Amino acid sequence: MSREAIKVKEFKISQTKTGLIEVFHVEKPYGDSSYPVFRVEVTNELGEKSAIELPYANLKELISAIEESKNVCHEIPHTFPHDELAAGVGGGQ
Repeated sequence: MSREAIKVKEFKISQTKTGLIEVFHVEKPYGDSSYPVFRVEVTNELGEKSAIELPYANLKELISAIEESKNVCHEIPHTFPHDELAAGVGGGQ
């Protein structure tokens, strides 16, 4: 069996019209003797894709780091120009 990517979930990137995040389980990513990995693909509104593949052994640590990043974000005051519109996507004038 060769490399096989199985889509687990996809969802829209918040505050975008076409941004997309896709999560995959990848079997035998580097040949028959390799362990499975997970892959996260991000497609921005210009259609440009970026991706990461990591071993499942790193998943817990990655989630922890993301939670820490979220905490750092909440500690910094932010002002968003379109908050008063209560809209998911900002607009022009």
